[in-house]
Amino acid sequence: MRKQPSLHPPLFSPDDDIDALIAEGLADFDAGRYIDGEEAFRQLQAHSESQRRANSGRTEDTHS
Repeated sequence: MRKQPSLHPPLFSPDDDIDALIAEGLADFDAGRYIDGEEAFRQLQAHSESQRRANSGRTEDTHS
């Protein structure tokens, strides 16, 4: 049986996209656009808390 083609493109093409992401990250680093690990975790935690607050009114009962 033939596999049906996906309607969605892959998230990454292994060579081009990853190379582009690495180049972008190196350019940011060279330009001084980076944060330390503690700041990254603070930003991630703040984002997670914001998402939880935004989604707190959208709970659905899936255990019925």
